[in-house]
Order: sequence, then C-alpha cells, then structure tokens
Amino acid sequence: MDFTNADRAKRAKAALKRYNGDNDPITNAVDFLTDLHHFYNLAHAQDDTHPTFDEALASARGHFQAEQEEVMKTYTILYAEDVPHYASVKIKAESDEDAIRLAKVYDFAGEAFEAERDNSVCKRIVRVEDETGNAIANDIPLDEYVLTAQSPTNCQPLPRC
Repeated sequence: MDFTNADRAKRAKAALKRYNGDNDPITNAVDFLTDLHHFYNLAHAQDDTHPTFDEALASARGHFQAEQEEVMKTYTILYAEDVPHYASVKIKAESDEDAIRLAKVYDFAGEAFEAERDNSVCKRIVRVEDETGNAIANDIPLDEYVLTAQSPTNCQPLPRC
C-alpha cells in the first residue's frame, strides 16, 4: 500500500498514542525513540549483524529524504528587474529649446552606459513553470512599480490602496 507523508504522520501519531496513552505526542515520540535506542543496543549486543541505533537512524533519514522528494516538485522561476543605465553626451545647440529638441531625437544607442544597480525598479516574477514546462503564474509584481506603455518614463508607482 502506498502512503502519503500525511498518512505516515497519522500512523505514527496513532502508534505513539497506543504506546504511551494520552500523554503529549511529542513527549511520547521522545520516549519511544529512547526506548528504540535501548532496543537496538540490546539487539546489536546479542547479534552484531543487527544494525546499531545510529545505523538504523541513518537509514530512516535516507527513507525520510526519499519520501520528502516524492512530494516535492521543481519549479522554474524567471525573475526580472529594470536597472537604470546612464549615458552622458554633449550636444551643440543654438538655444535651450533647441538642445531639448535635439536631445529627444539623438540616437544614444552606441553610447557607453553605466548601470545603477542599487536603484532597480519594476522587480517582478515574469513566469513560474512547473516541471513539465506549464506556466502556473505570470507577471507577479515584487515592488510598488509596474511597467506601463503610457508613461514617458515607462515605469510608474502603483496607486496606493
């Protein structure tokens, strides 16, 4: 019969109640482990082919780990954040207005940018996928900013509730 980990825990709790009555289950578990330690020491002393308590406990830990992994799934999380990058250029213009007009149309794609990583915004989870590649969640904000197409800066604080 296959048991879930919840089933295993219920079986243990029921066994502990039968073992030492209505005492606290945690106290019963400690008492039971102590008595098992005595049992293994006696069994090993009578026949050294029997495992020691520590060997049995190590084996139990291995079983526990395997049983934990049975119920655990692996998910892939894709994170994103927008990091401001700055470039400084010099533009020659006839007036303040002309400088602003020229700055708006200047192609600064080839300029050297410096990232300001301490001021990232729009931190978000882009996607969460399960083991089979199915998306289980998308676009989860992790800070108070959200990308918007209408904003001149393309990133505005969310309205406060």
